[in-house]
Amino acid sequence: MPESELSKLTNNEVEVEGFKLAPWCIGNLAELAPDIERVMARLKERGVTMTTWREKLTDIIFQVLPEAPRFISVSTGKPIEEISKLPSEKAFRILSAIISLNLGYLKNWLGPAERAAQEIANG
Repeated sequence: MPESELSKLTNNEVEVEGFKLAPWCIGNLAELAPDIERVMARLKERGVTMTTWREKLTDIIFQVLPEAPRFISVSTGKPIEEISKLPSEKAFRILSAIISLNLGYLKNWLGPAERAAQEIANG
């Protein structure tokens, strides 16, 4: 197996539009937490839930859009000034890949965190 394929398998790294992407590490999550919180609050205000997200896809796109350059910058390690100049089609493909790489990870990460918080609260 070529080394580049092995790297993809071991690091879950992919290349999209010339940018290398990998699932977020805890440092990325910590850095993006305020941005994620803002997006989630805006989505909640618009009634987006796990059961309504398909009908509200346009709402989701427009609520993520203000944070997109930062998500891409943190995920790629590239300066936000460079990311802000990307053509929108390219940026959307990169952002879609970032979300795809991290959606399952975030769900898995948040589940145990929620259970741990409940256990602590319940004593």
